[in-house]
Amino acid sequence: MIKPQTIEITPGIPIEQQYDSFTVARFGWLIIRHLESMLSDKNDEIDSILETLGEIDELGTDDSYLVRSGYFAGTIIRDKTIIRGASPLNFLEIRDHLYFQRVYLFDADDLFIIHEKIACRTTPTRRVEKMDSMSSFSFILNIAEKYSLLAANGKILTLVDQQSKMILPPKLASKIVGTLGGDSLLAEFEVSQKRWIYQRNKLALVADHDTIVSYIA
Repeated sequence: MIKPQTIEITPGIPIEQQYDSFTVARFGWLIIRHLESMLSDKNDEIDSILETLGEIDELGTDDSYLVRSGYFAGTIIRDKTIIRGASPLNFLEIRDHLYFQRVYLFDADDLFIIHEKIACRTTPTRRVEKMDSMSSFSFILNIAEKYSLLAANGKILTLVDQQSKMILPPKLASKIVGTLGGDSLLAEFEVSQKRWIYQRNKLALVADHDTIVSYIA
């Protein structure tokens, strides 16, 4: 599979106004890496760079920020580092772009984005809410020290590699979680392709260039 090496981004304009939903999702890892590089190089444009990701709120007083809307909702920005999250796209926005990619289906409404010290929950409107406590996720926090997690119904759906900024395919994530002793925490998926999908009310992870997070309403 050949991945692109560059992508044109205009700071200050939400990325979903610059590209269609499928392009944003397919190249999400590349977009994040490009913006993170821009944060390091352009101190006078930090606000506009952050606004490219979506609606931004400050977290506390340590110059940390949370992306609250758009595909990158649940992403944290701290010390010019982007800690990637994701909020599900409507599956209908990407379906026509799919061919034979595997689609991992899981029966859940809410998606949780779990970073090492912060957990967020998505809402039906594709916004995120920061959770006041992480106590309900204490059983998987040892894994979150190395990766960010996408979870639902108390199960790990997949991992976000914060070095590459890629959302890992569930099959690869399961191997990593297994080596960390977390087999019992893994979600069990129904694996399909777009032509066979008739289900509703499912989270759908599409194994593409980057794993695409979506929801079938």
